Amino acid sequence: MRFVVLADIHSNMEAVENAKKYIEEKKPNAVLICGDITHSGKEEEAKKIIGKLASSGIPVLYVWGNMDRVKPDTQLQGVNATCLHGKKTEFGDIELLGLSGNAWGYDFLSTIEKSQKPLIIVSHEPPEGCLDVTWNGSHAGDPQIRNFIEKVQPDLMVCGHIHEARGEANIGKTLVCNVGKLGSGNILTINIKNNHISVQRDRI
Repeated sequence: MRFVVLADIHSNMEAVENAKKYIEEKKPNAVLICGDITHSGKEEEAKKIIGKLASSGIPVLYVWGNMDRVKPDTQLQGVNATCLHGKKTEFGDIELLGLSGNAWGYDFLSTIEKSQKPLIIVSHEPPEGCLDVTWNGSHAGDPQIRNFIEKVQPDLMVCGHIHEARGEANIGKTLVCNVGKLGSGNILTINIKNNHISVQRDRI
């Protein structure tokens, strides 16, 4: 199984076109988006962006970011896309947990347990103290997400939000990847084979 991962699109249509070409080359099972699809935009603008990415028949699975002016669980209609926020979603032989960045907390995480299937978190915000350092040196990650990762140990977390904190790090057995801003050319591919997850970082 293969996923292409984007974050922090911020309504950059040139970057979306470049990502679409990359997606068509990689032929993933789905595209994952880690929020900030728009730059202070609403549903219609997001629908245009996601519709472009899904136009080749590959489904898009997304969470919203703090710059998206919608409710955290808003489902777009008329496009091949699903909002993942607030629940575990089975996709083939794995599970995805979505965390939109415009939510008022993540108390529901206390109800989430890990099954035998690999679990990937798709989040806008990074966990507290991990790939969350802003330009002024402060930490902007979420403590509830950090606590959940330490307790449950999902296999992988992909996130965005803090553009300058792009990179990879581990919290216990969990690999955390801050994808980085799409407009700066950042993109990831996740490959899963026999429950083994590997991540390839690319530039577009």
